[in-house]
Amino acid sequence: MAGPAAAGPRPAAPRPRARARPGTAARHALGGAGPGRPPPGADPVLDAVLDLLAAVRRATGRPVPAAGRGEAWTAEPLGLLASEVRWCRSGAGAEGLAALRLRLHRALRGAVLTEGWTHTDLHPGNVLLDGRRAVTGLVDWGGALPAGPAELDACTAVLTVRSARDGRPLGRLVADALRPPGLPAADRALLVRKGAAPDGGGGDPALLPLLAWLWHVAGNVRKAPGYGRSTWWTAGTVAPVLRESARWARGS
Repeated sequence: MAGPAAAGPRPAAPRPRARARPGTAARHALGGAGPGRPPPGADPVLDAVLDLLAAVRRATGRPVPAAGRGEAWTAEPLGLLASEVRWCRSGAGAEGLAALRLRLHRALRGAVLTEGWTHTDLHPGNVLLDGRRAVTGLVDWGGALPAGPAELDACTAVLTVRSARDGRPLGRLVADALRPPGLPAADRALLVRKGAAPDGGGGDPALLPLLAWLWHVAGNVRKAPGYGRSTWWTAGTVAPVLRESARWARGS
């Protein structure tokens, strides 16, 4: 990467043939629970992914006060949930969505994040590995943004790996992170070490987990509107976060 030019990140590896299913090796290496599995901070594959994301931030981004970007980074995905996820249109869903908006905007006020190229959907299936489990590239940049909160990608990677390993829906993991002390200690320490502190320096350790979750669920709905009508997906991925957000708002 040559510097903060407008052009997006260049592919780190040739585009594989369709039959190769490039994410399969990474899913196997990063996901799945089992005895003796190292925590995320000790996984060399995840470590390399986070180093690569840090390089993208350095090459394409610049630190900015997040308060001035709050609307740009939240309005469209929040609006998408309100219009496309049936459960969010009234009752507990609508209350939770309003609370989520409030918490995000409060958390963004004091944060400083890197505005730069953001993948927006960094999960194990988008990581390319070679035969030695070395990371050779990241794929599926079709939904990437040139001026997103770039630390979000690191948090999404950690959350999706944790979800795969623990066998727990992403929504339940993020709901847990909304309560003190936030993310599990190992995940939090890993993000801090890789320059992607969950609070963005603003004090609320739920900032990046919430943003990562919001962009993930909005991306799912954008690609496949059927998600918004799925009671199973809503129950595991959407409802836990919005219910916990509503509880936070009542006590704030």
